[in-house]
Amino acid sequence: MSHKADDSSDRTYVSPAYLRLRAPIEGLIPGLRGRVLTALVRQRRPSSIRAIARGSRSSSPSSITAVLEQLVDEGLVQIVADGPGGRYFELMREQVVARHLIEIDLAFQEVVSQMSNQIGVWPTEPMAVVVVGPAARYEPAPQVDLLIVWPEEIPAGGLLSLMKMTLGRTVEQLTRVPLVIVEYAGTEWDAAVKAREPLVAEVLKDGISVRGVGPFLLAHGLNRSR
Repeated sequence: MSHKADDSSDRTYVSPAYLRLRAPIEGLIPGLRGRVLTALVRQRRPSSIRAIARGSRSSSPSSITAVLEQLVDEGLVQIVADGPGGRYFELMREQVVARHLIEIDLAFQEVVSQMSNQIGVWPTEPMAVVVVGPAARYEPAPQVDLLIVWPEEIPAGGLLSLMKMTLGRTVEQLTRVPLVIVEYAGTEWDAAVKAREPLVAEVLKDGISVRGVGPFLLAHGLNRSR
């Protein structure tokens, strides 16, 4: 095979957790309410109902309005404009619950940052490292899938293998789900791009960059331009 999967966790999962890495608030508060809160946390200025609907992946303004009015009643959200141009809402970011929601939403960035820091001291620098799969989307994820593309061949060596295991343990400690690494040599990835393999389209659509070349360039076969 031109690539290999490496389950970096050495633990047996009898009943695996399902992580919403991309939207941790939605994992704690299911449904439209969690999606609206995620949108409000990420929109740092007053937002219209239409903008909040886009951010919460909803096509029902009336349902969004009902959730927003409830959040206003609870003191989490305030109306900052209400006139001919429509109503604008914003999260009351200094409110104690809102502050914790903001911290929770940063969980994804913390995981990516710690992965990047560890990979940065590996003896060989990958061309690109990208989170793919359900963990990169707004879906429950039983694992974190990490695509690593190397500039030349996939390097071998005991030290690098140990460092990958350490990375796996770190991700497991942070997320409670295993890390699964998929690796490509540079020429193998170029061939995958030319063949339009499904993983390439997934990288372009959902990939989250950890280090190196970003998803757009990687998916267009420009990973060897560095």
